[in-house]
Amino acid sequence: MKVAFFYPSRNIGGAQLLFARLAKHYISNGEAVILVDYSDGFIRNYLSEVSGNYEFLPYTDGAVISVPEDVFLLQHLSGLHTLRNKLKLTPDSKLMFWSIHPNNVFAFFKFTSVYTRVPIGITKWFSSLFERGRKKRIARALDLLHENKGLSFMDFPNFHPSSSLGLLSAEPLYVPIPIDEKGPLSSGRGDIAGGP
Repeated sequence: MKVAFFYPSRNIGGAQLLFARLAKHYISNGEAVILVDYSDGFIRNYLSEVSGNYEFLPYTDGAVISVPEDVFLLQHLSGLHTLRNKLKLTPDSKLMFWSIHPNNVFAFFKFTSVYTRVPIGITKWFSSLFERGRKKRIARALDLLHENKGLSFMDFPNFHPSSSLGLLSAEPLYVPIPIDEKGPLSSGRGDIAGGP
């Protein structure tokens, strides 16, 4: 099955780099990869010198991408609520949402900008008081994704807010980041670093 990476962006940032490193890791290990990005996107440019089995699918603003049934599509968790605008899915589409920042889960709340600036205890109290219904819907969505193996976290700090808010109590699935550089965390073979 092919793995499609969906994070079209021209920005240079941590999230883009994480997706680019993971895509490079899959390609370098012989996986069939599809990259969906702008023609001048950061991830496409990052992978321009990578040799291996991958296909580039150009993305333009406002486009709706059809997801073939033989593709496993990976995108960031906070993009869950924009799916209908960007992807054409079928009942058999296979999706994985990757939480790569502790604040990813806050994107689904009404008071996102507040929650990203206050301690998790205040967020838990405030969301339970003022967003109880929304919080229950978010928890149901995360549970459904988790039950179908469609939700993963980069590491424990990215899982912690979901757990602390009572949104997901199950043992998380981790898709950690690959490390290319030689050093104490890597043997230089493109090892994976991360996890709980």
